[in-house]
Amino acid sequence: MGNESMITQADTVSAGIDPAPVLDPVVEELIRVSEALNADCQFEAADRTVTEAMRSRPDDARTAEQYTLLALQRGDWREAVRRAEALRGAFPDYQAGYRCGIEAETELLRVGKALELQAESARRFPDESWPLMHAANLAELSQNFELAERRRALVCSRFPCESAGWHAWAATRMRAGRLEGAEQVVTDALQRFPDDPELYGLRATIAARSGQREKTEECWRVAAERFPNDPEIAQRNAEAPVEFPIGKRWDEARSRYEELNRKFPEFALGYVRHVQLLVRAADIDGAEELARAARNRLRDSIEHADVTVELARILERKGNVEGAVTLLKMLLNEVPNAIGAYGALSTLLSRQSRYEEAEEVCKRAIARFKFRAPPLIDYAKIATAKGDLDEALTRWKRAFYFASKEPTIARELFISRLAVAEKQSPIGDGDALLAVGSERSSGPVTSLMMNFESLGGPGGGGCEFGFVQRNFGAEPIGLLRWASLSTENLIKALQERFEGLGTREQTELRLPGLENGATEYVVFDTRFKIAMHTFVSRDAMAAEKLLDQWCGRLAFLRRKLISDLELGTKMFLYRPGVILNESQITRLGAAVRSYGDNNVLLIQTQEAGSANGTVKWLSPGMMVGYLDRLNWEPGRASYQPSYAHWARICANALALCTEAKE
Repeated sequence: MGNESMITQADTVSAGIDPAPVLDPVVEELIRVSEALNADCQFEAADRTVTEAMRSRPDDARTAEQYTLLALQRGDWREAVRRAEALRGAFPDYQAGYRCGIEAETELLRVGKALELQAESARRFPDESWPLMHAANLAELSQNFELAERRRALVCSRFPCESAGWHAWAATRMRAGRLEGAEQVVTDALQRFPDDPELYGLRATIAARSGQREKTEECWRVAAERFPNDPEIAQRNAEAPVEFPIGKRWDEARSRYEELNRKFPEFALGYVRHVQLLVRAADIDGAEELARAARNRLRDSIEHADVTVELARILERKGNVEGAVTLLKMLLNEVPNAIGAYGALSTLLSRQSRYEEAEEVCKRAIARFKFRAPPLIDYAKIATAKGDLDEALTRWKRAFYFASKEPTIARELFISRLAVAEKQSPIGDGDALLAVGSERSSGPVTSLMMNFESLGGPGGGGCEFGFVQRNFGAEPIGLLRWASLSTENLIKALQERFEGLGTREQTELRLPGLENGATEYVVFDTRFKIAMHTFVSRDAMAAEKLLDQWCGRLAFLRRKLISDLELGTKMFLYRPGVILNESQITRLGAAVRSYGDNNVLLIQTQEAGSANGTVKWLSPGMMVGYLDRLNWEPGRASYQPSYAHWARICANALALCTEAKE
């Protein structure tokens, strides 16, 4: 897998490669030098070098392509868009201008523009597979898995000898939760490509997603036997005995890792994962010994960076904070492009409340890597840790600007906006409460989603609509967006105006997933039995401090929900996961409408006579929308909301409300 902490050129577009023209040696050398400079984060020097090559050969598309690839490789998506446009203008029949443009627009989440380029590519290059691959990628990005699957199938039908199409088809089915279908694609593909190691890995991953521990281990064992010289497969085979939360076989995994390290002594990831295994098994001394030995073994190459970071974490864990700081500073002098080392050092310093030092480390990383997400994330986290909420929001917005697709940033931006809103909105300030959650990304579906406020739902599915809104770029702030509660408790809470929510007497922090390895705190209201995500792990903040924070937050969110209910400008969505009886529907509708002229949308799975995506009135102010599937159902192994159909239901519900008012 290579060193994951290093800036490399692994993100270049590989499909649909244009025939490379014959270049003179001088131009070839300039391109080679520009690639090396870009990989070393010397971006301006890289640009100057390839610009010189472009001046030498202005009629050569390869130099213009290299100029565009430099921007892509460094993550400067907006500059890549500009360069790709210029490349297409100068060489309209050269494939790279379209490929690079589609990739950059996709990274910026500008799906409409990417689709325009994809359609033009399909017209210009009908005998190439990559335009169809991009079409499927964009459908999946829009969470239209049905369309994505049809396009994947078309790719495999038209280009059956290209293994990448089969890989993508299986992966799409897996992400859509169609695990049996994904396994069938892999089985069919293996008949065509019996020596493709990625297919063996996909088969094992599908088994793991299905919760089949024995089959997962068997798949990795078979893969390791078939590809004995592949260190990545050997590493996954070593990890297999401890992959599942229950029934971990630590000794077997340790034995396999020892064999992996002996067989592939230069494979850095094998040492990193082995060290992490020993830490998880509470063998801290053994982990330190292995990390030191591995670091010495790899010292003459840059591959020791990740191992050194693990050693620093062990030193901190054992109380030797200054030793860890010194080690990481030395690493940054030795390997200045080890992006993970900057994050490890800034995080360590921040945990010690050495915020100024931590920020200086982040600033160095941002100056060096410019457009990469990790330093931007670390820099924003420091402002949050300091309690500088306004600055934290500014930094999260900047991170989102440069790395819109990074899910961590979207989540933290939501939390940061929530924290600022709490600070700025005193009790009873109706205007301020009305403004909270009004910030949104552009786009019709985003605007559509902002019209809805979630009332949660029972079990793990209460958060499903929150993920749907996030998928479409909508981040409204609501009390029950990330909450689980039963129908009866929701009715009771509404009837009692969520009395006492946020008081210490009825608020607790819990760790419900600890036995399965989950360390996120859940905040729990004991009166109405409401469980809510905090998105904060046990190691990230002291429990007392987090509880104080959430007591204030719940009081604020209670006021906001009541304000929204009284204003009557939103549609309230409840996802019960089961069909409610007539009494529950009547009482829930009455409870919501007791605040004002509100409408409630219930979500349930489709039934005979009610097709997927349809919405109908049940009673005044109460409607039901039918969905093809709900997640967190018994037996569902993966979490993947039916995004496109959720959007259809919301659009139909809003249309019904508009008609009723006319």
